[in-house]
Amino acid sequence: MGRAALFQWDYHAFPVWSGGELPSDLSSELQTWSDEGTERYFDRLTGVALPDGWEIEWSTRGRALARRVAAHVGSVDYKNESTGLVERIESN
Repeated sequence: MGRAALFQWDYHAFPVWSGGELPSDLSSELQTWSDEGTERYFDRLTGVALPDGWEIEWSTRGRALARRVAAHVGSVDYKNESTGLVERIESN
């Protein structure tokens, strides 16, 4: 198995996808996804109830975004925040 970009949410990391390799629309969608994860992270810390099914839907969107990133960079290791599992996604 070769090297792959790691794709996961991290509330304090500057978006690695801002380096110019990705189309601007994909970068924008990634930023929105990251911002939503950050908002929900702090909601949890402050005791705000999260909508039912939100984390599964958010993780599913993250995986779909990871597939799109892989199409541009080759391979992505996507860490699912709901399960903690890392999945290798190869470009087609």
